[in-house]
Amino acid sequence: MFDILTRKVDEFSAKSLLDAVRAGKLDKVSTWLNRGGDPNAVDEKGESILFIAASKGFDGIAQKIVTAGGNINFVDKFGATPLFVAATKGHTSIVAMILANNGVDINSQTVEGNTPIFMASWLGHVAIVELLIAANADLTKFDSLGATPLHIATEYGQETIVGMLLEAGASPNQPNRDGRTPVFMAAWHGHRNLVQRFISANADINKCDDTNRTPLFMAACHGHDEIVALLIQANADINKWNQDESTPTLISAEKGRKEAVELFIAAHADINKADKNGFTPIFMAVLNNHAAIVKVLIEADADIYKANNAGKTPLMVALERNHEAISQMLLDAGTQDRQSLLQAVTDGNFERVSKLLAKGVDPNVSNEETGESLLFLAVSKGFEGMVGQLVAAGADVDKPDLHGRTAIHVAASKGYSNLAQMLLRGDYNKQDEVTYGDGALVVTVAQTGRSPIFMAALNGHKTIVELLVLVHADLNSADNEGNTPIHAAVASGHRNIVEMLVTAEANFSLANALGRKPIDIATDKQHYAIASLLSDAEATDRVRLLKAAGDGDMAQVWLLLGKATDPNVTNDDGDSVLYIATTKGHQGVVQKLIAAGADVNRATNTGRTPLLAAAEIGHRPIVVMLIRARANISYSDNVGTTPLLAASTNGHDAVVGMLITCGADVDTNPADGHSPLYVATSRGHTAVVNLLLAMGADPNVQDEEECTPLFVAASKGFASIVDLLVQAGADFVLCNRVGITPLFVARKRGHRDVVKILHDADTKVLQTVRDEDVTVTSTVLGRGGQGVVYKGRWNKQEVAVKTVLNTDGLDALEKEIATMSRVNSPYIIKMITVLDKKTDEPKMVLEYMNSGDLRSYLDKKRSRLPTDVEFSKLELAWAIANGVYDLHAQNILHRDLKASNVLLSTTNYIKIADFGISRDVDTNTLTMGIGTSYWIAPEVFDGDGHYAFAADIYSLGVILTELDTLQTPYANLNLKFMTILDNVRSGKLRPELSPECDEWYADLANWCLEFKPEDRPTAAQVLGVLERQMRAIYPETV
Repeated sequence: MFDILTRKVDEFSAKSLLDAVRAGKLDKVSTWLNRGGDPNAVDEKGESILFIAASKGFDGIAQKIVTAGGNINFVDKFGATPLFVAATKGHTSIVAMILANNGVDINSQTVEGNTPIFMASWLGHVAIVELLIAANADLTKFDSLGATPLHIATEYGQETIVGMLLEAGASPNQPNRDGRTPVFMAAWHGHRNLVQRFISANADINKCDDTNRTPLFMAACHGHDEIVALLIQANADINKWNQDESTPTLISAEKGRKEAVELFIAAHADINKADKNGFTPIFMAVLNNHAAIVKVLIEADADIYKANNAGKTPLMVALERNHEAISQMLLDAGTQDRQSLLQAVTDGNFERVSKLLAKGVDPNVSNEETGESLLFLAVSKGFEGMVGQLVAAGADVDKPDLHGRTAIHVAASKGYSNLAQMLLRGDYNKQDEVTYGDGALVVTVAQTGRSPIFMAALNGHKTIVELLVLVHADLNSADNEGNTPIHAAVASGHRNIVEMLVTAEANFSLANALGRKPIDIATDKQHYAIASLLSDAEATDRVRLLKAAGDGDMAQVWLLLGKATDPNVTNDDGDSVLYIATTKGHQGVVQKLIAAGADVNRATNTGRTPLLAAAEIGHRPIVVMLIRARANISYSDNVGTTPLLAASTNGHDAVVGMLITCGADVDTNPADGHSPLYVATSRGHTAVVNLLLAMGADPNVQDEEECTPLFVAASKGFASIVDLLVQAGADFVLCNRVGITPLFVARKRGHRDVVKILHDADTKVLQTVRDEDVTVTSTVLGRGGQGVVYKGRWNKQEVAVKTVLNTDGLDALEKEIATMSRVNSPYIIKMITVLDKKTDEPKMVLEYMNSGDLRSYLDKKRSRLPTDVEFSKLELAWAIANGVYDLHAQNILHRDLKASNVLLSTTNYIKIADFGISRDVDTNTLTMGIGTSYWIAPEVFDGDGHYAFAADIYSLGVILTELDTLQTPYANLNLKFMTILDNVRSGKLRPELSPECDEWYADLANWCLEFKPEDRPTAAQVLGVLERQMRAIYPETV
């Protein structure tokens, strides 16, 4: 209960104390404080009793509270202290009282950054500012906008306080947040005295704010003319522009501040400086219809011609906006300026000319009576300096007078080389605007058609000619009579100028209106040195044209042809320039030469034409151009090569097609018989062969050795071409001069794919043959226990006719016929037909092998006796292996492979024969055959019937040893027959090879003779080994 009463008493006491302070009751405040009242009591707003007393100016109460222990540095919720509020309200005595206490914070800032001295400076409380300065208040502290006490005092014109602050050391150059200094603020707000004070304090009067505005700009912008004058007098930068590149003069003109504009003109400000939009002061004055300012600026020689970025001049804007008075002023000023400039040039008044040009007066003013331009007048009078000024100002160096003469004409005619150089430099600077075609300058000519370079050449002004050449003047510009500068120089005998023009690539082959060329004129006038020079130049150009054509230098070719150089010039070998360009494939050069009249049929010393050369390199576009220019597509060179033959030789099928389409003879046949089809075939150009055949080329044409394209393709192994030729009806049995057929040579060279194509084309298995068409003679070719083979004839060719001696052999013969009817291989003897099929004596008609069997051949070779045919060991092995491969591929096992069953022929090559015991491979029904013992595989001797293709491979291995040794198997062994068979069956013996046998061959033979069937190669593997050796001998196979 006591605590509650005490709390209520305290609350009552605090409230009473606050009420007493607010009411200014000093006695009551004293009583309550003396009773122990809280000197730091705060009201509901959070303000202390000292803060309240300071705010209301109750100095006695404030003193009592401070004495009682009140907090002099109390801060309310806004950051204000008793000192801050007293300084703000201007309560000097309270400020002094608080400052008299130790520990007072005189620089405390509110939430907005305001200090006591900031507020006192703002509100003009001089005495308080003085007290705070004396107490060392911080003059550099700034508010949230970056303003210091000096800034705020300046802005509100507190002159006394500004003086006090400056004397106390405040910086006149400290910028606020926007970069604005106190002097900037003074100039902006029109406080002249303060501006003066800052100038005296050495303030930086050119310091810009963040938008690059100066104090002078702000004074001009806001019409503070006195301050403008003051700042100009203080040497402020009168031409400094803001971020929009607007100067004080321009802003004054824009705002209509005539007095300010006059001040700037008097101070020699740049009255022609434009802002970023190209607006000058006079432009802005015109835009805003400030006529008085326009008048002032015109009188100050402002540039009235300068256009803004949109290309509009002040006069254009005045007319658009119907500012009549201003428009008239500008028109009158322009007229006066032009008249003054014309008079100044006439009088040679360099200074006046310079001033008017700088003002922007048009440098292309002309005399109305003569049409003579300012430049023309200056050049006529030899005023070099003035000419330079006019050219620099943009005077038109090509502006003609009423007679068509230009300033360059005058300089050229009078030999003013320095002036000509100035003019030409000015003209050259315009080259991008005035060029055409090859870039030669369009130089205005006089009414006579005579250009400046013509006049300089005529009058012998070498230096001027040289200058005109350097700036690419038109060296071939002719006058009204067709005479060019080189005509003029020749006529006047100026050899040095002629030489210069020739070197500069002037055309010395042009004829004038009378048909006279420069060399003709030189001869007529007996200028023999010049005539010789021109003659040498012509010869040089011909050589240059030949080289340019070979190099593909289009620019040089174009230049030389433009100079009328002969497009049919030839070198020492008779090669024309067109031929040379064609051989190099320079299509553009060829096109230019044809257009210039080059002879498309001109042949070299060896008879070669451009078309032949183009066809040879396969350049179809050039071929097309030459044909269109009427090139002879049938013309042949000295060795009979035509364009079609050349294109075919090199495999250019597109060119071949073009030539044939245009009428070239597909069967062109030179003396050696090498037609386009023949040479394309020999080179393996399949696409060309296909095209020629499609166009009707003869597939059976023969060369001097009577070889056809098919023979050549077969010999080289070009299977795809062989196929095309066969399909086109080529005669595949046509022999060459020594009787070899395409099939024979293909087999001999091991071209298996080609052999198959030709064999398939030639195969006539079981064709319909009448019995009466076959003649069987009594000549016995061979005889066995059950059969006999007679010689016969069918279809004009020899055949072999096999039949039985009695019915005992009938079954075997019928089986052989059945097997032979299935076999289709170029390495197996071919059955042509069967006679008397339904009788007990059927006759099997086979192709005739006229050179006996392989065993007989090897015996003769061993005995060194002559043979009908010659085959290498590799050829024989290759042919036999192919036959075995084909049999196995058709699931047929021969079972009786041996040398005597391999037949040879001069026409039908090498073939396997005798299929009397051959049969299908069937391990379930296979029984052992009865072949000759020495060729039989070891597993066959077991007699269980389970043997297959590997048995034939073993027999092939035995034959390989025969090919190597030339002997029958085991001929060198002194063993009995059964001993040999037992050793073979047990794997202890196999046929041997000669010591000289190649290692690869020995490896292959021994591989085939492996004891275990599974260790032997397949027929395909044997062929793989042999094919590698064949390709080493005949590498042209593709």
